[in-house]
Amino acid sequence: MPKEITVGLIGAGLIGTAHSLYLSAIQKKKVLPLRLKAVADPDPVRLERLTRAFAWESKSFEPQAVIEDPEVNAVFVCTPTAFHKPYVEAAAEKGKAVFCEKPLAFTAAEARQMLQAVEEAGVVHQVGLVLRAGPVWNALKSLVRRPESGFPITCIFRDDQCFPVKGMHDSAWRSRQELAGAGTLLEHSIHDLDIMEWMFGRIHQVQATTASRFGHAGIEDLARVWVEFESGMTATLVSVWHDVLHRHSNRRVEVFCEKAYYAIEAEFFGTLDYMMADRSLKTLSDDEVFDLSLQTRGITDPNEKKLARIYGVLQDYYFCRAVLAEAKAEPGFETAVRAHELVDACYQSAREAKPIGW
Repeated sequence: MPKEITVGLIGAGLIGTAHSLYLSAIQKKKVLPLRLKAVADPDPVRLERLTRAFAWESKSFEPQAVIEDPEVNAVFVCTPTAFHKPYVEAAAEKGKAVFCEKPLAFTAAEARQMLQAVEEAGVVHQVGLVLRAGPVWNALKSLVRRPESGFPITCIFRDDQCFPVKGMHDSAWRSRQELAGAGTLLEHSIHDLDIMEWMFGRIHQVQATTASRFGHAGIEDLARVWVEFESGMTATLVSVWHDVLHRHSNRRVEVFCEKAYYAIEAEFFGTLDYMMADRSLKTLSDDEVFDLSLQTRGITDPNEKKLARIYGVLQDYYFCRAVLAEAKAEPGFETAVRAHELVDACYQSAREAKPIGW
């Protein structure tokens, strides 16, 4: 087993910067032996900005230099989606553990090829479906599944975000089909479909429509999806990109159960409203939601509790811990493949104007 995690990062944009922040937090708290070994990005401005902000030991304009660095044993792929597959496959071929941001690829077929590559290489792999680590989502999942809630009936899920080509995103690649593959459904709401199946169980059928109001070819900025679960539960998803520049990415979710109502409006941290039969509307505070999520996940380690307070850090910590132990990481690429299957089915439904089921 390796004595330390030596990280190589490909991509110095918004997401690469976020992971630099997460990894630096792990390094500073000294909870794992971790080095920020090498980073690569073809854009000199982004590369310089990132290396000024974080303690990366070396930098390059060539991603392959990170993959071939003999000291690097874990590669984070944080590029536009079009480049995920070749970099993941190249890293796996070199025996490196791989963390790849979502979406893995443009299609489920490509995602399966990436899964095959990491499995055949026998390397640790994880995908950035970060909502699964979010306190509000873990708290909501635990409450919905309590017997006193009764059976879940339906979920109303709204996902809205300023079109991610300006402001904090500082890049236009998500408006280009050859780099992004598609729009809000693939790029953003792959999270939503994954989290719904994670919370409510196997999805049985989807029916979707899409639209493009901003005029970027092949990039939908509105998607509406009707979801049916094997349990008989249903859900509606509306995913929209808009031009309200200073509105943060947001998700509003309401769940109606036989004997309970739950609602959140948050990305990761936040409060949770609930109402049981014959009771008034109440609210769990941010701290109460956080404590419930720790209890739900069985997190008792003081260091993990501290890391869980910082958006995104816990997913990187678990990946690095898996690399160090040569153990399975969660969520792995197999989880991403299923999320891609759901997204592909939505696009097929929109094209063919009919429900798609399994």
